[in-house]
Amino acid sequence: MPSQSARPPSTFRRSALTMAAFGIGVGLVFPPFAHWVLETDAAYEPVFWVLCVAAGLVVGAANFAIAFGVVGKHVQRLADAMYKVNERVAHADATSAECGEACRLPITSSDSFGRVEQAFNDIFAGRLRPRASAGKTSTSRSTRPSALRVGPPPERPRRRTW
Repeated sequence: MPSQSARPPSTFRRSALTMAAFGIGVGLVFPPFAHWVLETDAAYEPVFWVLCVAAGLVVGAANFAIAFGVVGKHVQRLADAMYKVNERVAHADATSAECGEACRLPITSSDSFGRVEQAFNDIFAGRLRPRASAGKTSTSRSTRPSALRVGPPPERPRRRTW
């Protein structure tokens, strides 16, 4: 079992490496393709190979920058919103106050991110809703959102770019 201090691998770092490898692959495949299409031996010149690989790396880096800018920004916004909701739930739990809409994430998209936001809301909705037990409505402490956590809310991690 991994130790508590071991950090999981970075998804963005893996994406960057994958896109760089793809760029190198495209750069290596392009000279034979150019030779076949253009019917010239110049496609096998070392300078052409180097330029093709360099162009592939540039395209891979641009791909990563675009993906990181689009996806990374949305993931960070989602994580920030989840931490804010967690803090609101902890405050509501500590003061025995009702949380209501303040403890919900806004649904901002209709893709996988929107499904994650909805699932997060559904988890808390199930905890916030009183449960019926033997014909009686229970509003015991176990239905409070804190039942999802053990101990205090987690410390917010530092923002990392990748």
